[in-house]
Amino acid sequence: MSESTQEFVPYTRDQLLEKSTELAAVLDKLDTVREEKTAAMKDFKKSESDLSMQARHLSKVIRQKGEFRDRQRGIFDVEEEDAGEGLATPTERKRRSDA
Repeated sequence: MSESTQEFVPYTRDQLLEKSTELAAVLDKLDTVREEKTAAMKDFKKSESDLSMQARHLSKVIRQKGEFRDRQRGIFDVEEEDAGEGLATPTERKRRSDA
């Protein structure tokens, strides 16, 4: 049976300089990866937030069995209750009266 032992080997000045250069390169890569992670997390959180908001809206619509919608009216729009067609523009009213 062989026994494994470790022995401390001191580095020369050139070897320490080489290891220092290697350490600097690794730290640069680490900084780059951390910056990429930060950017990716920002994108992830935005996507997650958008999907969460959409899910909450859909859940509310389903619970209420409908939804409220905004309806814009112009100055010349008139609601035609008897036709049941909602708002009509002056052009649409003229076209209907000509028909």
